[in-house]
Amino acid sequence: GIAMAILIITVLALAVLSRILITPERVKKVILPIVEDTLRRKVSLEDVKVSLFSGILLKNLVIQERTGSEPFAVVDNFILRYRFWPLFTLQVIIDEILLEKPRIRVVRFPDGKFNFSDLLNNSKDNPVNPKTEDRSGESLISKRLVPLNLLISKIYVKNGEFVFLDHSLKAAKPTQYKLTDVEIKARNISLLS
Repeated sequence: GIAMAILIITVLALAVLSRILITPERVKKVILPIVEDTLRRKVSLEDVKVSLFSGILLKNLVIQERTGSEPFAVVDNFILRYRFWPLFTLQVIIDEILLEKPRIRVVRFPDGKFNFSDLLNNSKDNPVNPKTEDRSGESLISKRLVPLNLLISKIYVKNGEFVFLDHSLKAAKPTQYKLTDVEIKARNISLLS
């Protein structure tokens, strides 16, 4: 009886902690500006669902091209699964990432540069996005409300689609390559800052 009571209290405490630490509003207000500031691109999100047992579901995640003209990447369902026990220490550790139906559009321009070249360039010329600063001028990136350790044990990509448009061949129309039904599995990834 005591063991069952402890188990029920633990599950209820985890449910309350996950609802307090990881709310849809917090994801939209804190995480999206950090992602936009990091990528220097507009990022939108249709819906956020947080569940104690199934993790965080981001529906229809869209990362725009640098010019904002069309999507660079669209993910129907972006699922983050986190570990339960670190919630007691007020940490969110992402354990597994699942991308369902991601569509990525890569373009090579006539000058040989790619539409993602700016993502690889960590130039200091790019100013901090004002949306990611609070009233005191402190960056929200350095002032996280919840510590986030990106120790990812598994990443899955299901039903992915990659389109490559090559404008560098100077043809009337760009050469197009398309990969569909892409499945990728990766394990034991650590992102260090």
